[in-house]
Amino acid sequence: MPCFILDNMDVLGIADADDDVIGNEGSMFSFYETQSGEIHLSTDRIQICGSMSVSYTRNGEHNRLVPHFLPHTNAPYADTVDNASCLLESSYRDKGLALWRQIALNPDEPGRIRLRLCVRNESDEDIWLDRITLLNLENPSELFPETDSRDWILFRQGRMKNDLPAVCRLGDFGPAFLDAVGRMDESGGYRPGSPDARQIVSDNVTILRSGTERPASVLLGFVSGEHQMFETVISLDDAHRCTGLVCSCVYEAILPRGMEAASEWLRIDISDDSFAALSRYADDRGASGNARVSVAPSVFCT
Repeated sequence: MPCFILDNMDVLGIADADDDVIGNEGSMFSFYETQSGEIHLSTDRIQICGSMSVSYTRNGEHNRLVPHFLPHTNAPYADTVDNASCLLESSYRDKGLALWRQIALNPDEPGRIRLRLCVRNESDEDIWLDRITLLNLENPSELFPETDSRDWILFRQGRMKNDLPAVCRLGDFGPAFLDAVGRMDESGGYRPGSPDARQIVSDNVTILRSGTERPASVLLGFVSGEHQMFETVISLDDAHRCTGLVCSCVYEAILPRGMEAASEWLRIDISDDSFAALSRYADDRGASGNARVSVAPSVFCT
């Protein structure tokens, strides 16, 4: 399976990687795909191993399809957003659906990729497309292998109008955690979360940061937002250890036979500097929506 091993500026090589190999000793960042359909991104302090899936209903029967992609093909990438210069495409067909995964990256900017999943209904019947999952971590507690997930710091973006971002330590049971699982009403009122909550739901941008003296962070951000709602869900056990991390686009619409649907782009940014990653995400999101840039700050209200 193809393996890109990168340092600060150069592609060090393309090699065959085994399923149980993550990274390369001495390298700052590695990325590769497995034949079982997973993507692996890692540094010496971060390990991301995730899969994709499509949830849909046909004839009243709910299905979840996890694709096992064929080896990717390289293609020039014309989109200048985030300076991505390479597009890796992989395809898969099963149960009347054709799926293809697209990964945009720039070897000169390691640690940052964008990915999306496209679906075509090739069956003879319409289907109800529930959601497209872009990243489902296989072992979420190993995201930062050196640390206990209860010590991770989470930045959660609010999902409702007038909702506010929240920051908490996953192992916290106090007001910060209640803010993360609560929300603001559209009218400005506050709905506190339950201390028994075991899921934290974030919107377009989510940041997880290891709580160590050598901090590392992962930003998960949906760059586009034109066609679907999206969410990142962090699941916890009773001790608030991380047991699940899933980034999905919520489609919830009929996909007629012969028609296609493309998810939004998900940006993954591995960095030691959470604020720099957030600034890069803002630039990427703004460029994708042709946002106006001015010296003086502008305020818009819906």
